[in-house]
Amino acid sequence: MLRFGHRLAAEGAKLRCLELIPPVPGAIFHAKIVCGSIGHLGSGNTTDSALGRHVEAGVPLAPVDVNQVWWLIGILEEAGLLRLVESQSKSE
Repeated sequence: MLRFGHRLAAEGAKLRCLELIPPVPGAIFHAKIVCGSIGHLGSGNTTDSALGRHVEAGVPLAPVDVNQVWWLIGILEEAGLLRLVESQSKSE
């Protein structure tokens, strides 16, 4: 995912890559949301396999939904469950 993020940043995209700080050992956060002012929520990872070979489902998000996603991300960051990936900060 970071390689994909670096490619997007190299093409001029502004992005923030966040990682989960597990609240308990083995916890996972399996979210797949791409958003800015528009967004998409779906089952697929943003990988070559998921986008090219697998059958995945997703829906576009309306602006009001994107605002709710950013709200949730803020809550998770404030709770210490998500943090900015250090190596991505150079792209901001």
